[in-house]
Amino acid sequence: MGLLARRSRIAAKQNQPITPQTSGYIAEFLTYVLAPLLPKLLQNSTRVITNAGGLDPIGLKEQIETYLHKNGHKTVKVAAVWGDDLLSATFSKDTLKFFSPLNTTDTEEPFFTSTDSLLSLNAYLGALPIVAALKEGAQIIVTGRVVDSALVLAPLAYTYNWSLHPSSPDLDSIAAASLAGHIIECGAQCTGGNFTDWREGAFSSYGGWSNMGYPILEFHPSPPSTQPSFIVTKPARTGGVVNRLSVIEQMLYEVLDPQNYLLPDVNLDLSHVTVEEVGVDRVVVRGARGKCPTRWLKCTGIRMDGYRIEAALIIPGHEARVKARILGEALVQRANWILKGRGMEKIVEYRIETPGAEEMFGYDISR
Repeated sequence: MGLLARRSRIAAKQNQPITPQTSGYIAEFLTYVLAPLLPKLLQNSTRVITNAGGLDPIGLKEQIETYLHKNGHKTVKVAAVWGDDLLSATFSKDTLKFFSPLNTTDTEEPFFTSTDSLLSLNAYLGALPIVAALKEGAQIIVTGRVVDSALVLAPLAYTYNWSLHPSSPDLDSIAAASLAGHIIECGAQCTGGNFTDWREGAFSSYGGWSNMGYPILEFHPSPPSTQPSFIVTKPARTGGVVNRLSVIEQMLYEVLDPQNYLLPDVNLDLSHVTVEEVGVDRVVVRGARGKCPTRWLKCTGIRMDGYRIEAALIIPGHEARVKARILGEALVQRANWILKGRGMEKIVEYRIETPGAEEMFGYDISR
């Protein structure tokens, strides 16, 4: 299920002050990613855009600034993109409406309600505030909740001066850049990671999965009469594979309607896209078309609704499948006895799986 928030009210919040949260960002981004690479990044004047801000982009921005100042880099400009947190604002009753993303009507479907005790509720913002930060000269930009494609679209829109207005004449270029971002958003997925023909990546040259190459985009702006295109590739002498199928599998990931992949910056139409191999580990993608984005923003919400526990146990030997299921049921029953003795609610839903017994194919588990 998904949530949608009316975009006009989200935009209005951008100019209001925010009280930073005390946690919620990925602190390891600075420790394991930015800090080791910082000397080379500064030497090359490379600008960094990351969504590691999570629920507290201002907190991560301040952590990065503290590190920079301690290491003598006081002139490096760091920006934070915020405004996605809907719980920090007061909305009128008609501001938030709740829909399934599969619902093509304006019929509201109860999933979260305005009276729920939500732990978080965040709208997926687009590229516009990232572009604004680039124009202000920020070298490191930390975002909260944004669509993954915006991290690619923003620097391209800034570089080529595309208009991100809903009625922009650059909608096809915005669509192509958003598709490029969508294809690389899951990292090594498009370079043969979780790929149907997985052996091609697992046993590829230069170490296979143990030395996976992450994707590289080469974007080619096109004249108005031609379609914008981009190439997906990966670093030389790395494992994995970039071919037509590996790219297409990722392209189709979570789009729902391929003629209407709803993003905050563009309504992306994939129905005319072509994917062609043009060299070893080089695939060119063409034909993305853009339409005016909707007036809604997707949201993600979290509420506390009980607890979920997963456990795995190895059961070898003769009749292992039957033995495992009997043991699993016994564990659940015993847990319920303990919970009852402590005045707690029993387990109401559980799943026992026996990997290796082919249950995922629908075999009769009683045999």
